[in-house]
Amino acid sequence: MAGYPQAPNGQFLPSPTSPYCPRTPPPQRTNIPPAASYVPPSTSPYPVGGLQGTLSTVTKEVGGVLKGLTKVGAKALNKVLDHPTLANIKSGNVVSFISRISGQSLQILQAPDGRLVLDCLGGDGHQFVNAHFTIVQDREGYILLHNNFNYLAIKEGTVQLYSAGPNGLPTPECRFKVREVLMQNQFVTVESVSERGRYIAVLPNGQMKSAIATTGADQDTHFAVRLIYSPQSAFTTK
Repeated sequence: MAGYPQAPNGQFLPSPTSPYCPRTPPPQRTNIPPAASYVPPSTSPYPVGGLQGTLSTVTKEVGGVLKGLTKVGAKALNKVLDHPTLANIKSGNVVSFISRISGQSLQILQAPDGRLVLDCLGGDGHQFVNAHFTIVQDREGYILLHNNFNYLAIKEGTVQLYSAGPNGLPTPECRFKVREVLMQNQFVTVESVSERGRYIAVLPNGQMKSAIATTGADQDTHFAVRLIYSPQSAFTTK
């Protein structure tokens, strides 16, 4: 079966079915602040509020315990589940990242001014070479993602491209950690190593979201991984 096709002359041209055109992104939603830290109730046997206050306190304590047990149980269960998505994150594999928000693939396009740009409006399949990323794993287990040596990177809170060329070396901003989404193992998040807590994320219109305004819990950071080619197997998707 044919191997992974190479893009001609290292150039990425807009797909005729979805030409690149600048869009004004909609206002980003405001992240909900985390809940306030739990404050233990008074040790007095008769807290303010009488019996009603006591019952309310007990309810909160029980709720907190159950919530903690739920998180622990979910993490324990997640450890024993198979993660077919993570199985595709291997050095040498070629994959596509399909956004949970836009339903389309992360891709590299050439803007009218000649710049290479990212959006998440790419196609899903073997023929959409602009949406194919080769995985390179470093000695520490982190990964780098490139399309014809144009590497994904997060620098100063912005998702960018770093063009290293065949003989060049990527920068530290190009290193990522891929993790499965807890209890939803069909999705992963892609977190920057050099800027921890900042993720590759997508707006509903398919444009890239600022990595500053991301958390791994938000669905705009969730991606499905489609295996396009693996050097360990003759299997390819079409």
